[in-house]
Amino acid sequence: MFKTLDFKAYSFINSMESEKNKQAKDEFNNFTANPNRELDQNPLKILLAENLAISQEILDLAKYIKNYIRWQKIFGWLKVFLIVIPIVLGVLYLPAMLKNVLSSYGLNTTSNSYTNLLK
Repeated sequence: MFKTLDFKAYSFINSMESEKNKQAKDEFNNFTANPNRELDQNPLKILLAENLAISQEILDLAKYIKNYIRWQKIFGWLKVFLIVIPIVLGVLYLPAMLKNVLSSYGLNTTSNSYTNLLK
């Protein structure tokens, strides 16, 4: 289950990146792609850009997982209701329907009619 969830989550993240994530990745790539950058650039800016990009990916992944779990809960309850509702309706309506069917064949559901039928 987790392997398919991880694959789906990562494919979702790769296909649906937010604008902030793209900007952070572009900023990080601009810092790291230029080997001749000036010495006055602060290495903390590079780390902050990388941290922002990674944090945005984690946030997108957490949102996807939260949504996935929400739909699993909804469909779980839907499955329960699809099983329980027909059973409850059967318990409520089946005796009345059986009474109608047995009376159409001339059989009553009372115990006296069964004893009279055996005589």
